[in-house]
Amino acid sequence: MTERNGHRPYRCPVEVRKMDVEFLRPIKDSSAPIEVETTVLRLGTSSFTVRQTILDRDSVVCAVADTVLVGFDPETDMSQPLTDEVRAVLDRHRAVTPTG
Repeated sequence: MTERNGHRPYRCPVEVRKMDVEFLRPIKDSSAPIEVETTVLRLGTSSFTVRQTILDRDSVVCAVADTVLVGFDPETDMSQPLTDEVRAVLDRHRAVTPTG
């Protein structure tokens, strides 16, 4: 996992646990350039969920993907807790939820 916009890259091995994609309209050559917006929906101890929304050149939503990623230790092949540093990066991109 890396972050741009002037921030240093963060290394965090992760594996995809689950991915759900809903394709709402075709993405064609004429859709370009497309934009992908990424938001953190949930942040747990060792996993997090991101939503990626794909928009076409007219800002029309073409697809929405929710992905669960798990912190992973490649030496032990086991999940591992996310570091505080990684959690802080993810928290900056967390979706704002309305308060009721």
